[in-house]
Amino acid sequence: MGEADAEAIARANQAGLPLLHLPPATSLYDLEQSIARVVFERRSQLYQQAMDVHRQLVELSIAGRGLPAIVERLAEITGRIVVLQSSAFQVEHLAAPGDRNVSREEVAASLPDGEAVLSRLKGHSLLASNPPVLRLASTPLAALVAPVVAQETVGGYLCLLGPEDELDDADRVALARASVVCTLELAKQHAVVEAEQRLRGDFLEDLLEGSASDEVLLSRARHLGYELGQPHSTLVVRPEPTGAVGSGRVHGDERTADATAVAELARSIARHVASRKLKAPVVAREQSVVVLCPLPAPPDLGPARELAQGLLGRLAERGRVSIGIGRYRPGLAGLRTGYHEAEQALSIGRHLFGPGQVTCFADLGTYRLLFALRENPELADFCRETLSALAEYDARNGTELVRTLDAFFAHRANLQATAEALFLHRNSLAYRLKRIEEVSGLNLDDFEDRFRLQLALKARQVLSQSEAPKGGGPNPPALPERARGW
Repeated sequence: MGEADAEAIARANQAGLPLLHLPPATSLYDLEQSIARVVFERRSQLYQQAMDVHRQLVELSIAGRGLPAIVERLAEITGRIVVLQSSAFQVEHLAAPGDRNVSREEVAASLPDGEAVLSRLKGHSLLASNPPVLRLASTPLAALVAPVVAQETVGGYLCLLGPEDELDDADRVALARASVVCTLELAKQHAVVEAEQRLRGDFLEDLLEGSASDEVLLSRARHLGYELGQPHSTLVVRPEPTGAVGSGRVHGDERTADATAVAELARSIARHVASRKLKAPVVAREQSVVVLCPLPAPPDLGPARELAQGLLGRLAERGRVSIGIGRYRPGLAGLRTGYHEAEQALSIGRHLFGPGQVTCFADLGTYRLLFALRENPELADFCRETLSALAEYDARNGTELVRTLDAFFAHRANLQATAEALFLHRNSLAYRLKRIEEVSGLNLDDFEDRFRLQLALKARQVLSQSEAPKGGGPNPPALPERARGW
């Protein structure tokens, strides 16, 4: 009763409460009953609207129309612009009511900042069946935002955009119901993807283990949409350990990626493969992801190398990965051989040149043999007998004869190129090479002696990296230059 002063009005507005100015003879009991009736009728109306929205959208999901159709129907029901964003706030689907045309650029201007959404969500319970609906002011349109909660995490965000003074409770309940249906749709899509992934995984296991006939395997491949009758190369992609607590299980001095991380890596690779319009099987297997990259006829590893380099760039934001590429071998048995080559190439590349790069088995040359012999004491003895005199001379005199010899072979015995690489005058290089011959007792002009020195240098690199695997550092020398033949 009485007049409401400015302070009372300000506090009511701040709390979101109505203020009623009543005549002196007003019955508070009758007023209470009238207000309760109005509130009940409004709530019943909103409930019926919510159920109608839910029914329409669920019917679309059951019919297999997918998220785009759900977003479009919500725009028709509410008369608002509707945007479905990913968990990273990227626009996935956009719909406007009627014949209204809007661009992504126009919508982007009104979408609330992701940090603001995350900040407002703090303290809210993320229930898939009853998601919170946030109201955020922006220009030129205001926004209602509801998280799409899938498997106890936010799988995306559903937004309604409209004028600030027009967004009401009907929009709020419609958005909440639509968020629930989007959660169901994401769960359904996830189940389908998981089933397909299991089929691909089972197929790849049978293919690599050779546990079924070629005819059966080729038929299953065609059923999955792959034509394995054409040439393929195998890529093995392995995530590098981050060293973060909980990032994996410790095996010796390394951490292995957990199954969840490998599965997510496989999904990222599959998206990249799809963006390149490639029909390439992508399957998580143990600690790695296997990709069967189709090749042209006649077989050329170029597409496999390009795909691997593209993956390095695409996956960089997820952390470093190492990639091995196998050679082309004909037939399904050749794919099995190519898989083992890719694994071997990845392992050799990581231990010789460090993680986070592409290693092609076809480029490894003699390193393939030396790496297989690294545990054999004969290799260490051979290396020591050939290079110990040079290494000891360097240690006593502060010289770089071993490094000079390595550069000399790396530049194919080209004196000018070697001198430039070492920042030496050609006469200084010639003096060093003569000293190498004197100290080692070997003749650089003799084919057998040169072969022995080259082999010992490569063995030295294999043995040193086997003792202390690299964990990073500067980029290694280009592999073809270091790994080609003599």
